[in-house]
Amino acid sequence: KDLQVARTNFAKYNTFNLPQPTVKLAFAARLSSPLAVLQLLGKMLAVLEENFLSSLMGLGMTFGNHYMAAKRSIVASTELAAEVRANVEEVSGTKVWVFRQKLEENKKGEGDSATSQWQHLSASEVL
Repeated sequence: KDLQVARTNFAKYNTFNLPQPTVKLAFAARLSSPLAVLQLLGKMLAVLEENFLSSLMGLGMTFGNHYMAAKRSIVASTELAAEVRANVEEVSGTKVWVFRQKLEENKKGEGDSATSQWQHLSASEVL
């Protein structure tokens, strides 16, 4: 119940939907990085200059390494998203003590006065 109240009140600030790119997009992002471009350029020049088959195999291995790294990053982001969702569900029932300011009206009608007090809140209200 508390989690639903927090989601309706604060959903636009705290969204737990982490974007997960596809392997194709992650692979393209890796290949467009300056380091990967430099690596691939060096491998392509080696193909032209050295033994064709071994250099071509090195170029293929470089592409393969970048593809596997892209897959690992997607697996890691999926695991992270699952962990975040589990943590949110886990702490939804946790109670937290906070020190907050409370405005009270003066008995004489002279305006509001501020006092502070400890309040018992659920973790979802803290969000």
